Amino acid sequence: MYIDPADHAKVFQELHRVLAPGGRLLIWDAIFPKKTDPRQLYVHFPLHVKLPKADINTGYGVKIIEEQGLAHFVELTKTAEFDFVAHKDEKGWFHLELKKKG
Repeated sequence: MYIDPADHAKVFQELHRVLAPGGRLLIWDAIFPKKTDPRQLYVHFPLHVKLPKADINTGYGVKIIEEQGLAHFVELTKTAEFDFVAHKDEKGWFHLELKKKG
């Protein structure tokens, strides 16, 4: 979430290089909302963590990057030679599972 989307292709190439054949890459990220106000620069995402003996309610705020979504990462799988295994798209977040060919 702190890497510029312009650098994601380089990151995927490096991940592909270091993963063993058949290695898995798991990505979890928030789905950024569409800006309704051009002055809006940041968004707050609530986060609930359930532990065996505690529930933690917290959150984090990040700069809105509208082009960083599931479709962006799926497109990167094609150029980095990963196989698309599965994805889950929930309200406010997505999970993507990729596998290195070979």
